Amino acid sequence: MSVEQPAGDPPIERVVRTLEETKALIGTELTCGPWYQVPPELIEQFAAATDTRVEPGTDENGREALTVPPSFLLSAGGLIGAGRRGISIDLGGRMTVNLGLNRARFPRPVYTGQRIRLRSTLIDVEEIGDRAVQMTRRQEIDVADDDGEATGEPAMVAETVMRVYF
Repeated sequence: MSVEQPAGDPPIERVVRTLEETKALIGTELTCGPWYQVPPELIEQFAAATDTRVEPGTDENGREALTVPPSFLLSAGGLIGAGRRGISIDLGGRMTVNLGLNRARFPRPVYTGQRIRLRSTLIDVEEIGDRAVQMTRRQEIDVADDDGEATGEPAMVAETVMRVYF
């Protein structure tokens, strides 16, 4: 497995610690992970562990490849986003809970050997009384073309919902 991270770049450049600062970030891209190349072995292991059927095929350029299952893209955010750079939100809560997804879609396939990265944008912040804050983020997985540039058509777009309890 290969993970590329530019030398000398710190993973997180800024930490936000107040609700006011957090609300001011609505509509802002918080983080962007480094490009990650999807190895066939990882997809085979994922398929075996989850009883997911994965068949060999060819990618957009006719190369032999496996299609990456959408369930892998949903579950691999930590792996794909490792080493991400940008803004972290730490409101000092006692517990953070992943409430799940509002929606998810998969507009294009990803094949083994392709490079992908995770981008996260804050789209909503909601106060739940004085006991919690709920944040919704738009998570996008970009796919790189053969020249290493984002294709402009994401492989996944999902809204994730997290709640921080105080």
